[in-house]
Amino acid sequence: MLAKLTNNIEIPYDELWLNDDDLAIYTGKSKQTIQRLLCEMYKDRKYRKYIDKVGGRSTKLKAYDDWRMKQNAWN
Repeated sequence: MLAKLTNNIEIPYDELWLNDDDLAIYTGKSKQTIQRLLCEMYKDRKYRKYIDKVGGRSTKLKAYDDWRMKQNAWN
């Protein structure tokens, strides 16, 4: 599956990394909520490698979605 960016570039969904602002837009949540969720995600060692802090924080979208589904299954 391809994700189409606002500048009409298509990237495979599995390879898409988003910064906090873009992730907030994608999920429809506020940036503060995303930042809180990413701090919780970072605590899980399995997902830590999907958060890159070089040059600003970026998160792999597929890993974020997987983590959120796992969190929803627990609740």
